[in-house]
Amino acid sequence: MAAGDEVAGSEGVCRFESRPNGSTRVVLEVDGTAVSGLHILPLRIWIGRAIVAMDGICGVWTLEDQRMRGYSRRVLEYTVSHMKRGDAAVSMLYGIPDFYPKFGYSTAGPDQMLELRPPKSSVLLPDGWTERHARPDDLDRLAHIYHQEFAGRTGASLRPSGGDPWARLAKALESAEVEDQCRVAVAPSGEIEGYVWRAGWHWAVRAAGRREPDALILGELAATSDLAAEVVLAIARHWTREAADSTGQPVKRALTDCAGDDRIGRAARRTGGTLLRRYTPTAESMICALNPFKLLTSLAPELHGLIRAADLAPGALNLEIDGAALCIEWDSSGPVVRCGPTGEQADLHLTSMELGSLICGADTPGQLVSPRAVATPHGEQLLHVFFPVRQQHMSLPDRY
Repeated sequence: MAAGDEVAGSEGVCRFESRPNGSTRVVLEVDGTAVSGLHILPLRIWIGRAIVAMDGICGVWTLEDQRMRGYSRRVLEYTVSHMKRGDAAVSMLYGIPDFYPKFGYSTAGPDQMLELRPPKSSVLLPDGWTERHARPDDLDRLAHIYHQEFAGRTGASLRPSGGDPWARLAKALESAEVEDQCRVAVAPSGEIEGYVWRAGWHWAVRAAGRREPDALILGELAATSDLAAEVVLAIARHWTREAADSTGQPVKRALTDCAGDDRIGRAARRTGGTLLRRYTPTAESMICALNPFKLLTSLAPELHGLIRAADLAPGALNLEIDGAALCIEWDSSGPVVRCGPTGEQADLHLTSMELGSLICGADTPGQLVSPRAVATPHGEQLLHVFFPVRQQHMSLPDRY
């Protein structure tokens, strides 16, 4: 089923409409009235060394007077079926508790924020370092820093040149919008080596601001080195103090999303900060493995790296996922994923929901799969090799 198609059921007609930005609008109509819907936003994300096609689900809605009639359930069922026939290997969303698991979504990881307190006195940057507002001609450098810092981070988005969110930042730099300011850390060489971007236009930044009214929400921090990361944090702290002084509002801290094990997180451990992790078993960041074969094939570059790091001899891992047989075979040239029975006993019996949480590294493998999942000692060994614990993380300006 392609965008622009529709499917009719006893409760109405579900339409899939292509939008100019590449997304798909899904609408359920009952007796000619649109009663429920959502948007599918195609993205590409890193999972370690691999790049995976992902359909993001956003803007889920139902008319207030039409709720509790199962309409949103129908929309999700039709949408997941639609996506399974498409190009994406996985779908992700930011969900509410106890609703999305019934459609195949499982936890991708905790929601993580870094809290920074403002300094009691003026912030001194290292000798030769300065800060300033970003300019339009800085955009290419900022995009380079983003790619350098976020490439290979599980869950991070590949940002197309000229697309959102860079187009949003370009517009803000041209107009000097206060709510979307970006400040840069300039090294003694004159090169930009980091930035702090407020990204106040984004719904995730605004929503965080409503939840945390005493905090300055900063959309994204990035740096090219450990020293640059410390400078970026100093700029963020100074910005927090400045916001409190200039507005008279009770701004007591800055909050930004942070993976925790990245350069910014490490710098916060050295200079002071609080990493906040919120775990919600059936909500927040969630993932659905739409096509296990396509997903494992997409993961080949990452699996190859894990195989080499573990110094595995050529071999195979036999999987049964939702009752379907798959096999990962590898030699020195890398892994290949094959469909169908091999005649060998399955080493791991997984559900697609377990597979989604495993590839995001939401917890240790033993905590993510049922006790019956591991059928052989070989499977137990490779479960831990192929699915390490990760810090799944998508920057606020990329959220959908």
